[in-house]
Amino acid sequence: EETRKRVHAAANALGYRPNVNARNLRRRREDKADLNYTIGLVYQGRSLFQRSGFDLKLAAHIEAHLRALGYAMRLVHIADELSSAEHVDINGIDALIVTNSNAIIPQLAQLLPTLLIDSYVPSSGIFGILPDYQMGLQLAIEHLFEHGHEQIVVCCHDQSVQRHSQLNIGFAHLIKQGMQQAYQDAGKHLPATAFAGDANTAESGYRICESICKRGVPDAIIASDSAMLGIYQYLNQHNILIGKDISLIGIDGLPDTEFFHPPLTVIDVHIDELARYAVERLCQSLDKGERLQGMELIPTTLTKRKSVRLK
Repeated sequence: EETRKRVHAAANALGYRPNVNARNLRRRREDKADLNYTIGLVYQGRSLFQRSGFDLKLAAHIEAHLRALGYAMRLVHIADELSSAEHVDINGIDALIVTNSNAIIPQLAQLLPTLLIDSYVPSSGIFGILPDYQMGLQLAIEHLFEHGHEQIVVCCHDQSVQRHSQLNIGFAHLIKQGMQQAYQDAGKHLPATAFAGDANTAESGYRICESICKRGVPDAIIASDSAMLGIYQYLNQHNILIGKDISLIGIDGLPDTEFFHPPLTVIDVHIDELARYAVERLCQSLDKGERLQGMELIPTTLTKRKSVRLK
């Protein structure tokens, strides 16, 4: 036991990382069918269990797909104040799935195979998989235009204010591209008032709906599913009828939205498929010793329910 501790201490001091390909090559030679991967799911800031419904559902599906392949998942937390990857505990981890990009992620990617999910930073060289939010927004706006909606508000943060110098292709970027393309295709002018602030919790949904409606009730609001509980609450409190006075479309496709009253029309990003594809691509790259590059989009669909006013 003493020797084991000394070896581990020396490995930590030298920054040693086990070579997953070499380890699994040995296991193959020993005719061991199961390859021993541990994948780290990286998140920053508050606890993963306090995050949005999308984040929770995504983590659950990632773990389920890893477990089905015989691999383990470990949560890797990055504190907001950290500025160097050397303080992130990745001992015993073979690869990383990252749910949001920050300045430390490229450092981690130098140490371990890394995949970004729901985000892509071209300058980082890290492979990214994300839903095709642009396609989803175009489908949603086309549906609203078809039924006579003119004043449409989408909730997402201001993409012009970047946390880092490099462009981050993610939710806000693709949402805005989808809005711009849909309005252009319809020959309509996209007003600056079409964008409100970000909302991904019931509380923030309530507050942003209040802010929007104080300027005048729009024809439609599009926001994340996680914000919709708060939006429903505000509208119900003020006797604004969903599906009649105002239309709502959620983004994510969380299962609970089917049981809202009225049931919520959603842009379904197919979270299970997103997680499955990310896990398969990462594990295949580990098996082959390849480095993934570029970006791939998972198609989205529009699930039509009763929260949209029809002609």
